Amino acid sequence: MKKLSFDLRVYPGSLLGFGSTFLTSLSAINHALEKDIELYINILNHTYTSSENNWDIVFEQPFGITAAEADSLEKCTDWDLGESVYSYHGDTRSKFQNNEFVDKQRKIFKDYVKPKKEIQKTVNEFLKPYKDKKILGIHKRGRDHFTSGHASGEGHKVSLNYVRGIIDKYINDYDYIYLTSDESEVYQFLSESYQEKFLFYDDKTEWGDNESGLHALNTSAESKIQMIRDICVEVLILSKCDRMLLMNSNISHMGLFFSNTNDFEFYDTHVNYH
Repeated sequence: MKKLSFDLRVYPGSLLGFGSTFLTSLSAINHALEKDIELYINILNHTYTSSENNWDIVFEQPFGITAAEADSLEKCTDWDLGESVYSYHGDTRSKFQNNEFVDKQRKIFKDYVKPKKEIQKTVNEFLKPYKDKKILGIHKRGRDHFTSGHASGEGHKVSLNYVRGIIDKYINDYDYIYLTSDESEVYQFLSESYQEKFLFYDDKTEWGDNESGLHALNTSAESKIQMIRDICVEVLILSKCDRMLLMNSNISHMGLFFSNTNDFEFYDTHVNYH
């Protein structure tokens, strides 16, 4: 079987954020399986760190290839393998609401996208006090990306009051509401709205501003690496919720693929992002 090193390099200013880089790698895994290829995934996202493989920070290598072995392998990019499975454009939403597509990617996640043991341990420790409790999970993307929450120059199209209205449709059937978000105002609003029912993985020492998001913080490389771990933990906690309220955003998409539940909905389908 042919082995290749899949190298994905992301530089500051690129459209590829945290979720995009990992789903681009998932796209590469899809193509590799179709072509009977084994890949070593090497993500160097210079927005976060210039030296550490972002994939290795949170996941095991999908085919068990070591970094030492990868040094001698032929390098390839997503363009060498085929067109991306995903898109920034209008077809993205329809794909992620297609059950056949979701089921296929969930199987690939189960077999090839395995979180590091320390990441999974953190998730288990967070959820331990809520064993046998029903949790409603929601992802609220901030204003740092024009396709997720607002159109360029138009302010929020997914208001906090609208989000609360969506949650209120279900909250009486759940013991807790779990939020993942990159905006402090979302945390503040929902924590005040749901008080003792509100859950949040609050391991962030800093919040991003509402224009650029967490990924553009001028922090140390160590802080940014920890941020990658924290985001992965948040995604995995979201995936364990009994029902998920999602956005057209790659953090939501990753949570969907890690999850086993079919109780989910995209609550921003009323937004015309284009």
